[in-house]
Amino acid sequence: MRKSLLRQCIYPARYDLSKFSNGVCHKKGSIFILTLWSLCLLSIFAIGLGSKVSQEINLASYFQNKSQARYLAEAAIKRAQIILKNDTNAFDSLNEFWSTGRYADNEESVFNEVKLGNGVYSIVHTTPDAGSSAQYGMVDEERKININTASEAELDMLWGIGPATAQKVISGRPYQKTEDLLNKKIVKTNVWEEIKDKISVY
Repeated sequence: MRKSLLRQCIYPARYDLSKFSNGVCHKKGSIFILTLWSLCLLSIFAIGLGSKVSQEINLASYFQNKSQARYLAEAAIKRAQIILKNDTNAFDSLNEFWSTGRYADNEESVFNEVKLGNGVYSIVHTTPDAGSSAQYGMVDEERKININTASEAELDMLWGIGPATAQKVISGRPYQKTEDLLNKKIVKTNVWEEIKDKISVY
């Protein structure tokens, strides 16, 4: 008896697996594998669908922002036109309301971050005196020297332009853009940098 128990402990009884050969385990295993594959396929489909929806949302947001930016720009232009139309005095000055957007120096410019709907617009320009920094307001292009029509005396008032260079400018006409002074090698780069904000071609 004792030997029999010892033999069972050392050599466990072998189970008869023939009772599982009826296909029950195989059937359950197949169903389990098919379920896993179905879940994998659904997960892949869900990820692909989510990625596509995300792209569509981003695209719609882009077009919405683009349209909003256009309408804000058009609103800024319309406002500038109305302000210029109301300027009826006989002279123009860069200290006027149309240029600065304020009646006094301590006031905030009406051109600075104007709220419209969900957006904001500003009307800015650069002036030679301010360097490359933007100023709120508008600038009069007619105050610039037209290199296509200016006389030698007018051109001579520009920095770095003497009588000889002024004659070169006149001889090089017509100009399609102010950069043509550089392209035609009429002025050097340092002179161009100084006068580019003070000249025009119209």
